[in-house]
Amino acid sequence: MWWLIIYLIGFIVTYYLARKRGRKEQGKYYNWGHVFTTFTFSGAWPLAWLLILIWEWNPGKPPKFL
Repeated sequence: MWWLIIYLIGFIVTYYLARKRGRKEQGKYYNWGHVFTTFTFSGAWPLAWLLILIWEWNPGKPPKFL
């Protein structure tokens, strides 16, 4: 039962953060497509957090060894 509570808390936090970011970036063009994408993104919140960390850490240019 505790895993369901953890999942729901993660879902709510991820949905809130993704919605906040989406509304900030899209402004008045935020529509139902963005809501569906945010909802889907929040459903897979462990993967979503990993993608957010990679997206925020993205240094711009790849390292020379890659």
